[in-house]
Amino acid sequence: MSPTEVGLLILAAILICTLAAAITQRRLSRREERNLRAAALQDSIQHLGYLAENLPAPFQSTEIRQALAATLSLKLSELQRLAPDLWNTQRTPGIEQQLTALALPPGALTLLQDSSNARRIRALLRDLAQLITQQRDRHELPAEVADLCLRQIKSGYHRISCDLSIMDAQALESRQRPQVAVHQYRNCLGKLRAIRAQHDTSAQVQNLQAHLTRLEQQLSAGEVRKD
Repeated sequence: MSPTEVGLLILAAILICTLAAAITQRRLSRREERNLRAAALQDSIQHLGYLAENLPAPFQSTEIRQALAATLSLKLSELQRLAPDLWNTQRTPGIEQQLTALALPPGALTLLQDSSNARRIRALLRDLAQLITQQRDRHELPAEVADLCLRQIKSGYHRISCDLSIMDAQALESRQRPQVAVHQYRNCLGKLRAIRAQHDTSAQVQNLQAHLTRLEQQLSAGEVRKD
């Protein structure tokens, strides 16, 4: 074999090794990308489940529930395609399970009874709004459905914010600052009336109006006694 032929054989061997290494690296990269995507899908599925299982009924309309179910179906289908083994062991969130009932207690001024829980649910609504927006932007949800869900989420967010403001007003009232509390109660009353089309706030409005009326009468009586 001539030196030229030997050189060509060596060059061919080098090319074959280089191609084999490139193909192997490409396969490894694709596998790594699939693994990363599968892990991200698992996180998304768990997050969807957490939202669905922890948002009380008043803040999950039929449309929001359907959007969550549709998004979950997409994620599970993609996970099944990318990583069948992971899909087989994936816990499917209970989207169809019974929602946590939440009713206004008799005479209560707020739907939620403690500020920590109110802030937690409001944070979940922020996460849900971000998720719905992403699904809309990726064309994974029809724009009209996503926009309807976002309006409903916004009204739920406002209702919780009203609850927190009312709690603050109650604290002001207990600290002998009723004049400031009255202003805050009036502001919340207007906001609760504005979202009655999306949330049944009639009982809450009635309770708050009655409390506000009594407080205003007490303040007026106090002014009269001063005179």
